[in-house]
Amino acid sequence: MYDVAHARAGNKQDISNVSVIPYDDDAYDDLVAVLTPERVKDHFAGIVTGGVERYCVPSVSSMNFVLHGALDGGWTQSNRIDRSGKALSTYMLRLPLDE
Repeated sequence: MYDVAHARAGNKQDISNVSVIPYDDDAYDDLVAVLTPERVKDHFAGIVTGGVERYCVPSVSSMNFVLHGALDGGWTQSNRIDRSGKALSTYMLRLPLDE
């Protein structure tokens, strides 16, 4: 997905938000078809312990994914190296589009 989109991550407690924004607006519909909450949940297996919600924002050709249980308890509790989950945006871009 690196070739068609960029991503940005944010966090609040044990929840991470990952936004996916295609470089070209024409790719938006294709990404919406591929990046289902179920597919994203499968991609983050072993990292995200809760549900995945997707919010589509067609007016700006983007999607926001809310990853519950993504931060091992949150900033103050996690023993992970990336306690704020910023690397999750990079991991999102590793999701294969052709499977």
